[in-house]
Amino acid sequence: MNIKNILSKSTPFLIGIACALIITGWLPKFQLSALESKEDLSNYHNIIKNNSFSHILTPVLPSVVSIYSISTEPKKDQPLLDDPLFQQQYTDQRKQNNQTINKKSNLGSGIILHEDGYILTNYHVIKGAEKITILLADGRETHAQIIGTDRETDLAVLKIKLSNLIAIKIEKNIQPKIGDLVFTIGNPYGVGQSVSMGILSATGRRQIGLVTYENYLQTDADINPGSSGGALINANGNLIGLNTALISKSGGSQGMGFSIPNYIAIDAAKQMIENGKVTRGFLGILNATILSVNEAQSLGIDFYAYRITNLTKNGPSQKAGILPGDILTLIAGEPILNPNHIREKIAKYTPGTTITVRILRDKQTYDIDIILGTREKE
Repeated sequence: MNIKNILSKSTPFLIGIACALIITGWLPKFQLSALESKEDLSNYHNIIKNNSFSHILTPVLPSVVSIYSISTEPKKDQPLLDDPLFQQQYTDQRKQNNQTINKKSNLGSGIILHEDGYILTNYHVIKGAEKITILLADGRETHAQIIGTDRETDLAVLKIKLSNLIAIKIEKNIQPKIGDLVFTIGNPYGVGQSVSMGILSATGRRQIGLVTYENYLQTDADINPGSSGGALINANGNLIGLNTALISKSGGSQGMGFSIPNYIAIDAAKQMIENGKVTRGFLGILNATILSVNEAQSLGIDFYAYRITNLTKNGPSQKAGILPGDILTLIAGEPILNPNHIREKIAKYTPGTTITVRILRDKQTYDIDIILGTREKE
């Protein structure tokens, strides 16, 4: 049987399959599921048609500002001046140095949160600043005052007095996913507002060692010195993070940048605007060690659990009756994911909130209510 005969006999069968797919709507459904929604499909066609992301970025650019700050610090002595043999001879020089201060310039970026002039940035951008200058995307320049700072998340809120400000678009409930298309906007090296593109490389990055509360988004989009405090946005133009840090051997971007997720940044900013500071709940558990898998299973525990080894004297947990040696299994009805999870979870509650923890003591389970205290700043 030749090929022509095979095709002629197969044609009705193939046509039948195609008709069935069209009638059931399987083909168009497959296309839409790949792009998730009609809105995503429309955005995709716009990108292909225009070969540009300008329609995403243009509305956002006016909401990102450049920040220049000046701080002062005492001029350091020369090392030889600490030597007793030289101190007498150079006493006058030491006095002169003690009266001299160095001017230090800091560079960064910020995000306009509200038309009233509130700007979110990193704390390290304005740390110790005596003068803060804000440069807007439209060329306007003004001074800013500090409304509040939070060292434990490296965040700060500033305020400027200008009209016709454009606030960035924020969607708090957004859940960034690995592989999402993202853009960074900032003022790298002070060259002016710049945009870079990449993907979201990872979420939930902790133990970087920068601040107390870490839960970073990681991206390969460029984050360079001066980009700190700038915006990380998604393909819909929504703010998803505040650019904060990079890991680099050269000092420039090497594809490992970190951003504070917007739900952390916005919650902290709201407290700073309302109260000038951020307050967090305090459980009063100083140290806890994770149980081994064998020990946990022997106690009938199928997830992480921690043996409490040290409590704050007269702290919330001790006052509630928690004892060293108790095994902590649940906080507010949820298992503990990792050692940092205890502190992170409690920090979401305001002081004075009552939460229930579950402990195991002498193979007996107890649910204990604890009234949270106020966490002292580190």
